[in-house]
Amino acid sequence: MNDTTPPLHPMECEQLRAESTLVVTVKSSSEFHDDVTDGIEALERGDAVDSPPTLSFTSHDDLMETLTPRVLDLIEAIR
Repeated sequence: MNDTTPPLHPMECEQLRAESTLVVTVKSSSEFHDDVTDGIEALERGDAVDSPPTLSFTSHDDLMETLTPRVLDLIEAIR
């Protein structure tokens, strides 16, 4: 964080400690839609939905525009 970044709320800090995995995927819009729909339907049935935080891209090009090779190298090093 830098001087202009507001401090995290205590609940945000706790969530960051609890969620240590971010899943990055490349999948089609229809696959993403199906996953979200399945999750909503499970919640409507009263089922628990326990999935890790996920960042999805619709193409490898979109992923590479967002996460540069250097950023991916850093993520791999941290992993």
